[in-house]
Amino acid sequence: MENTDGKQTRTSHSETHASLLLSSVCKIAAAANVNLSKATLAIYIEQLSQLSSAQIQRATKRTIEEWEEASKMPPISYIIARCYLRDAEVPPNDAEAILKRQIADASRVKVPHEEVERWLEAGRIAQQLEYAEFEENPEWQALWEKFGKPGRRERPNTVPVDPEERKRWEAEMARKQGWR
Repeated sequence: MENTDGKQTRTSHSETHASLLLSSVCKIAAAANVNLSKATLAIYIEQLSQLSSAQIQRATKRTIEEWEEASKMPPISYIIARCYLRDAEVPPNDAEAILKRQIADASRVKVPHEEVERWLEAGRIAQQLEYAEFEENPEWQALWEKFGKPGRRERPNTVPVDPEERKRWEAEMARKQGWR
């Protein structure tokens, strides 16, 4: 922006915002074929100043598109109501759809195998530390004496990928658990 000396000056955010407000109210008034007094213009600008620039632009566009009463200025509440997204523009509050989108987004992220291994190792170490704290806790020691200490697995269970091996594994696990 140039001042009277022809030098460049900086426009502050509030000046830009005020300029946007003024031009938006004037556009709405022109579209409605209404002449506004300075006092009325000041009231509109004051009331709409709470909106962000994006909301002002959206409200201006929608008010011009939707206002049907010629030669009558839309009320401030009508303009403010149009600063929000339309229902069609807002994604539905559907937890399942949101979760599916998040899972799809997460599945596109490629995490190196080494990083996953570090996460798993960190979790295993944290679990061992927590278990060690329980072993030192006298309350837990008393419970273990009364009910017995929980068994520790020597190695994690691995489910075979091959369908035939998986059936044999399932049968063996069912036999070990006493289900068959």
